Amino acid sequence: MANIKFSQFTTETDIANFDDIVGYAGAVNTRITPANLASSLITLSGGPYLPLTAGSGVPLTGDLNLAATGAGPSVGSQAVVFNGVDDTSSAVVAAKIFTLDSTANPAGQDLIFQNADDAGSLQTNIYITAFGQVGIGSFTPGSPPQYGLDVVGNANFSSAVGFDDTATFNNAVIDQGGNSGNTGFVLKSLGGGAGIEWKQQQPGCQLKISGTTGLGNTTDGIDFEVQYNATIVNDDPTIFTPQLIGGGGPNIGIQVLQDGRYEFFARYSTFDILQPGLPNVDGTKFLRIVAAVNGVKQCILQDLIVPTALNGEANVTGGGFMDLVAGDIFGIIGFHTGATGGAGNQGFPVSNNALFNEPMLWLVKID
Repeated sequence: MANIKFSQFTTETDIANFDDIVGYAGAVNTRITPANLASSLITLSGGPYLPLTAGSGVPLTGDLNLAATGAGPSVGSQAVVFNGVDDTSSAVVAAKIFTLDSTANPAGQDLIFQNADDAGSLQTNIYITAFGQVGIGSFTPGSPPQYGLDVVGNANFSSAVGFDDTATFNNAVIDQGGNSGNTGFVLKSLGGGAGIEWKQQQPGCQLKISGTTGLGNTTDGIDFEVQYNATIVNDDPTIFTPQLIGGGGPNIGIQVLQDGRYEFFARYSTFDILQPGLPNVDGTKFLRIVAAVNGVKQCILQDLIVPTALNGEANVTGGGFMDLVAGDIFGIIGFHTGATGGAGNQGFPVSNNALFNEPMLWLVKID
């Protein structure tokens, strides 16, 4: 046997910085380099094992198998940890991916994705439960999302979003202008990819004759503006201003304060039903109502020739659609022939009887 001389070691071996390892194969000393050792980690019996480096040219050749965090029961996995360096050149734990025990028993596991916030603290921003529910935003491990897609904070969709079932909104829905809408408002498309806007659902204004005074007689054979003395409904004073008898407008009707398309309906009814005498109508009585804007007739709503043998009341009604601009005053112009005066046989209109003599105008903004 050859003499072997051992020298005294004066420093501790640096495992991260060595040139060679010396072993032996039989009677021959064998030199093992770091490269030999790295290759052996892949080819050793029971491998392959994790290589010391990995990348596009050195891919992992097996599963990355992480152990559980404990013996259990009901524990998750160890984490895949990502390290980074922040803007101050300080090391930071950039992200972690791991699992937690789920409420889906007995074997369910939730998958957690965490990444560092601006303070360097890990936050759970993606949370996938064993039930397939996905949480996006700020969640707490152990407090999983409750919906198929559970988003904490605002969400922006650059393309179409479809719902095959009920969509529930637990908070305000904000339109393109940053408005959340009010009771009675609906969302309407602005068209052309411009987004949506909250609009009041068909706000309207209604005028009528109210009380027992009825409507005074008008001259036979001459156009007259149908008058009103009461506002029954005005859903939005920023859209409608009623112009009543003696009110501050050149015409009787409803002034609109916004451009748009409006739907209207008007009713005018009369014939004296004062007892004891009802008029015996002979077919010569005629009544007409016309839609008017700023006192100018626009379209006939109804012509009525009172048929023979009708006693009591005659009604004319009509409606339609019209584009109006801010400042327009919408009203009704009436016309009648064949009326006669005097209690008991009066034609058009009937005074002192509010039940059957109820002029009414209803204007609704639809766009």
